[in-house]
Amino acid sequence: MSNDDVWKRIEHAQFLIDIKRPQQAIEQLVRIPQGDLEVAARVNCTLAQAHLLLDQKDKAYACARRAIEASPNDVLSLYWLSTLEPDSLRALEHATRLVEMIPDVGIAHAVKARALALNRRWDEALNAAREGERLDPEDSFV
Repeated sequence: MSNDDVWKRIEHAQFLIDIKRPQQAIEQLVRIPQGDLEVAARVNCTLAQAHLLLDQKDKAYACARRAIEASPNDVLSLYWLSTLEPDSLRALEHATRLVEMIPDVGIAHAVKARALALNRRWDEALNAAREGERLDPEDSFV
C-alpha cells in the first residue's frame, strides 16, 4: 500500500467518524499497516476517537497510549492522551505539556482547564479556560 493510499484511508476513516459510522472507521483503520511511526500515531488517534464515540473508553485510552508511544511529540496524540487519561494528575501533566507545545492554540488551554478542574484547582482551571477562549473565541470546543 502506497503512502498516499494510507493517508487517503485515514482521511476516509475520519469522514466515517464525522458521519457517525465509527465501527466502519475502525474496520478500515485496523487494516492499515503501522510500520511508519507518524502513520501509527494518526491511525491510533483516529481509532481513539472512533472508540470514544462507541463509548469504549478503555479501548480509546489504549489507542491514545499507542499513539503517544509511536510519536511522543505528536500534538494530536498528546491531545487524545490528555483527554482520555483516567488518572487526573497524569492528565494534568499531559495537558500541561500540550500547552507548552502549542501555547497559541485555544483547545490546548481548554484541555488543561478540564484537567485542572478534575484536580479541583478551580481558579487555575478558570484562568486556563479564559485563555483558551481568548485565543480561539470562535471555536465551539474551547
